Amino acid sequence: MALLANQARSYATAIHQVARDVFKSGNPADRVVNAYFRDIKKLGSRDRRMIAETLFSLFRWWGWLRQLLEDSQSLWDDGGERSEEWARLLYAAHLLDNAELHPVAQEWQQTANLPHISHGMGALTLAEKSRRLRELFRATPFDAAALVPGWLQQCVPLDEQAYLSFLAYLQQRPPLWLRAQVEREALILELRSAGLVPTLTAMLPQALCLEQARVNLFELQSFRDGKFELQDFASQMIGIATQAKPGERWWDACAGAGGKTLQLAAMMQNKGTLIASDIREYKLLELRKRARRAQFSNISPRPWNEAKLPVKHGSVDGVLVDAPCTGTGTWRRNPDCRWTAKAEDVAEMAQLQLDILSRASKAAKPGGVVVYATCSVCEAENEAVVRAFLAQRQEFTLEGWQNPLTGTLTDGMLRVWPMDANCDATFAARFRRNM
Repeated sequence: MALLANQARSYATAIHQVARDVFKSGNPADRVVNAYFRDIKKLGSRDRRMIAETLFSLFRWWGWLRQLLEDSQSLWDDGGERSEEWARLLYAAHLLDNAELHPVAQEWQQTANLPHISHGMGALTLAEKSRRLRELFRATPFDAAALVPGWLQQCVPLDEQAYLSFLAYLQQRPPLWLRAQVEREALILELRSAGLVPTLTAMLPQALCLEQARVNLFELQSFRDGKFELQDFASQMIGIATQAKPGERWWDACAGAGGKTLQLAAMMQNKGTLIASDIREYKLLELRKRARRAQFSNISPRPWNEAKLPVKHGSVDGVLVDAPCTGTGTWRRNPDCRWTAKAEDVAEMAQLQLDILSRASKAAKPGGVVVYATCSVCEAENEAVVRAFLAQRQEFTLEGWQNPLTGTLTDGMLRVWPMDANCDATFAARFRRNM
């Protein structure tokens, strides 16, 4: 019992330190927690998993958990990790996301002087969790809207019922989505031999879903051999919007580490030319590694860090502008970002997005395609940017493509929501430059 109590205190301290650093620095939680694990090498894989999962549960439910605090500022002082209040938050976060309770959580329950509960709330609906939490803590009602910043609802083009459905999905742990770069059925057999349970979707031909993967995918031989990439379903939908074909010349203007670049290379069957750019050269170094692993020879990374385009005007068949954004569509996967984002970020991003789209579109040749995409749910970053671009660049028109979710033709714009396919949220628009 003493060993378990020490373990509970150790986990509580680790989670407190990382959460405090995230709130104070605004840096992404995954980056902060990975840096912590690199520094504290004595932690085993089970320790790291419990710390990371509870940390992300804390951020996921922070909108409710902070209602249990008497003094939110003193919580982050030195010694706050040993308080009864901190144990209460950790226990509640674990309860909300898990059906079966970890023994460490029972230690937190005792430290917090809370009644024993045999099972967690992981399998309950959002409304049932709200009711049970209120009963446990004798607190004020827990409103679903409190789980995200108040400014978000005004930015999102959803009616009240759809918005509540969106919030309910945000509170679920996301699955992992893979994109097969080989024949999908053969990859499934390899993944099953590693103890994974991939499921197929008929909507995207190369997509595979993994629920609760407990295996380090990057250590699998199938990953090292370039047989799959981690890429969310919604991200793969953006690649589909390009309709890139073998032999064409494309420019991925905001490639990052190249997830969609690799998807386009696969769609082009390693034929033609695919130029990938980003202002961060270290991202392009990662892309080079990924391209080598996947054995793509048609990818040409080129930095874009000046006003001048890294490609000639009117020289490519297609341009993908997967623009920087607020990332509100990934808040399910990155729940910490809900509490570090600001309302004013939306307008600032929209201005930047229009500027990038306007400049990058000049690379499309007459008759060429431009696809604009974000992982934001905010209308100001999506439809509003499209309208502003069309008013500014009248040589472009929207062009529809087949929506894999429905089989119907889009009107030139498409939104993907978590409730559509158990995935992130994204937006895409497809333009054709007049001849």
